[in-house]
Amino acid sequence: MKKSFVKLLKSLFARMNRGILLDICVFVLSIFLMRLLTGNFIEMSRAPEEDVWAKLAVALFYTGLMILSPLGAILKKYQFWERLEDQGKEKQVAKNIRLFIFSPWFCFIWLLVIGAFAAVSWHQVLLRDSYLSSTWAILAIFFGWMIYCFVGAVVISNFYEVGYGTAFWQLHVKGSDYDLSGFSIYEILYSLDRPFFDRLRKFLETPLAAALGDLCIFLNMICFQIFWGYLFSDLYGEGVKNGGEVFSSSILYLLMLCLFYFPPRNFYLAEDIHRPIVWLTILLANLPSFLYFFFRVRIF
Repeated sequence: MKKSFVKLLKSLFARMNRGILLDICVFVLSIFLMRLLTGNFIEMSRAPEEDVWAKLAVALFYTGLMILSPLGAILKKYQFWERLEDQGKEKQVAKNIRLFIFSPWFCFIWLLVIGAFAAVSWHQVLLRDSYLSSTWAILAIFFGWMIYCFVGAVVISNFYEVGYGTAFWQLHVKGSDYDLSGFSIYEILYSLDRPFFDRLRKFLETPLAAALGDLCIFLNMICFQIFWGYLFSDLYGEGVKNGGEVFSSSILYLLMLCLFYFPPRNFYLAEDIHRPIVWLTILLANLPSFLYFFFRVRIF
């Protein structure tokens, strides 16, 4: 019995099962800790304008949501594809990543949504200074947000499409082809020969970099759970009351699930999307949010 438990535990922490581990962590946190974390975030987001530190913390939170996924993609990419090559799973993953949720357009959409919250939050922080609240400052925040969303989408999508062409970035409009794949942070990095970048490239190829990438993805998932718990607090305050709200609330819940659960989960789903147990753990991870959103029932 003890040996079976140890074996199960080891398999759970195996690299190929990190997605299942992420789902279980989300479920456990939802039961024991997420209510406290979400409550604290709600208090900070609703703090008066005079509380600069609360406004700054909220702005940094949204900024972290935008940074952690691209950073995790950069750190985890090399080891991930090296392992898939050793296990002969490249073709299987290449087939999986043709789904829309792995495309750069999906990455751009959710980065754009989070970026909007980040831009508004930083504007509230900077608004206290008349110079920083000028039109030029607002335009700088806006264009910086747009550029980062594009670059972040490229970085994340590069994690998925190594060695399988650039079909995601090729547009076919009225008989003309447009290739948007010319920008690649990896190509830029590997074209530099200075000692610092040589050390950085070597570091990105180590297991430590992959472990740090997993840490970024796990932290990102926790932050996403806090964020959509905050959104749920203002939606359907007493739960779904009648059949007329079922359809609209279901669409809204699925939309939020796509935007705020799958972005970090996709790093692992690209490999194990075909495994039935994976979808069971995803359902388990989202059970607390489902019960709270529709019925205001807490299992914690």
